[in-house]
Amino acid sequence: MDSPASNIIHFIMNFWLKSNVILSLRELFPEHWNMFYDYYNHKGLIRPAVKENAEAMIHCKDFSKGYLF
Repeated sequence: MDSPASNIIHFIMNFWLKSNVILSLRELFPEHWNMFYDYYNHKGLIRPAVKENAEAMIHCKDFSKGYLF
């Protein structure tokens, strides 16, 4: 059985090949980070620094969170 992470990777690659649209990590993370985090966190595979950086990237330019860049 495929993991959620590999399903996401397959989805992204198929979408990119079919549409020729370039997506950035900044566009992908808000939609898929929570599922990825839930799947791998209970196994202890996500370090606190990775979580902190991913959430900072997701909230980038969100003035309510105090991020300017």
